[in-house]
Formats: sequence, structure tokens, C-alpha cells
Amino acid sequence: MAIVGAFDIHRGQLTYKWTDTLTGEVSRGRICPADREHLRVWLGQFKRRRRVEFAMEGCTGWRYVAEEVTRIGAVAHVAEPADVAAPTASPRRAVRRTRPASTVQGRRVSLSTHWFWILSRGAGTAALVLSAFRAPYRGRSSPVNAWWGSFDLAVSLFSGAPAPPPSEDFIMRNAMDSQEVALGWWPGDPRFPRAAFYAYAHPAVEGFADASLEPDAARWDGALGEFVLDWNDVCASPDPHATALEFARSAFRHACRICDWDPALPASAEGDPPPVS
Repeated sequence: MAIVGAFDIHRGQLTYKWTDTLTGEVSRGRICPADREHLRVWLGQFKRRRRVEFAMEGCTGWRYVAEEVTRIGAVAHVAEPADVAAPTASPRRAVRRTRPASTVQGRRVSLSTHWFWILSRGAGTAALVLSAFRAPYRGRSSPVNAWWGSFDLAVSLFSGAPAPPPSEDFIMRNAMDSQEVALGWWPGDPRFPRAAFYAYAHPAVEGFADASLEPDAARWDGALGEFVLDWNDVCASPDPHATALEFARSAFRHACRICDWDPALPASAEGDPPPVS
């Protein structure tokens, strides 16, 4: 999704604040006059965006705002004034009028819906992709795990060789003491505020980042130390499942080649198992 925003409707005034969740751009201002015609013109800028959501309170004047938002194919979230303003004012006061600060809470309502949409759709697709990627592999591998600390799904494929853990704390000593390649999907975090598939190798040898993976949208992110493929690029492709699976296999082939794995292991992940002895 690209745009998450909220309207503040109060005494004939219509103010707004919206955020582009992909670029981080923030815009705020006022629509004058606050009527249907001017709102329709203002909303025209969002007609061609893939995903747009606006939150608003169900107070006087909200109906035409919601109608115009849905008219361009966007999602309108309407909440009770007392519910939206609860963190910033008493319910009694919220019923009388809309507090400007409640727009922030309205945006939280919309953002919650955004993350639910990303997690429900993205996680389901990712689980199928990662399961398909793991299925033919003849080496040791983990299940497709859900890591609740970062809300990501991931699968690790192992070469069978030991590796020094990246640190000496209890978790790292026990969870990352083997040579592995990890593939996963997560909804983003403050360092990378959008959903994406990712891939990394442990330990990563010199030159690991110097590769061009498939599809073309895949790239190395130096801040994360991982290869990434944005979820939006996956969704925009003709076959999202095949695109994400192509990324996983491409990353694994590259990691196995540069980290000097047994060639039979990456071959098995492509569905070409070694002969039965």
C-alpha cells in the first residue's frame, strides 16, 4: 500500500494528513472550501495509486467524505468519535467535537488495517513460496518458521558444515553455529519500512554482496546486509508466486556458489536430486 491518511472534520473545516508508506513522504493541509466538489478534485491525485486508505470520525459531515474516498477506489475507515479520540480526550468531549489530535489516532486505525492487510496477504503468499522452495532440498533444512519478534517468516537451508556464531550470546551460539542460507519475508521495520523478501548467508564470504540476482528488481541492501525483493515488486509481477520463488532460488544458487557448497545441494533445491546409490 502506498498512501495512509486521515481527515479531521470540524465546524465546516476539512484538514488532512497523509503518509506515503513507501517513500516516507508526509503531507498535511486544508481543503477549502470544505465541500464535495473540492474534495473530489483533491482526491483525484490518488486515483492511480495501488492502495489508498483514509480514516475519519463518524461526526457531522463525514458521509460525503467517505463517499468521495470510496468513489476513487480507496478505503474509508469510519470510527466513532469517542473511540478515535479516546487516547487524547474524554469520550464526553469527543462526542461534542472532533479534536485535531484525534487525526493521529485515526491514522493509527488506518495503519493497523494496512499492517493487517500486509500480514494476511503477504504472509500467506510467503509461506507458500518458502514451502515450495524448501520442498525438493535434499540437505538439512528448518521448517518455515514464524519469528514473532520481527513478524517474519523464514526457512534456513544448511550445508552440514559448522560455522562460528556471529556473537557469543546464548541464542546466537545455539541458533547460528552452522553454515546456512536463510530466505524469508517480513513486513518491514524502521530500517526498511516496507514489506520484502530477503536472503542472506551465514557466514557471508567476501564478495557475497557483489551479485545480480533474479528478478531484476532484486538488489543488495548494505544497511541490512541482505538481498531484498520488495513486496510491491512481487505483487506487480504477472505471477507473484513464481517471481518470489525465482528470487529465492537465485539467491540460494549464488550463496552456494560463492560459499563453496557441495554442488549437489543447490541442484537438489532446483528439483534435480542426486542419483540414488
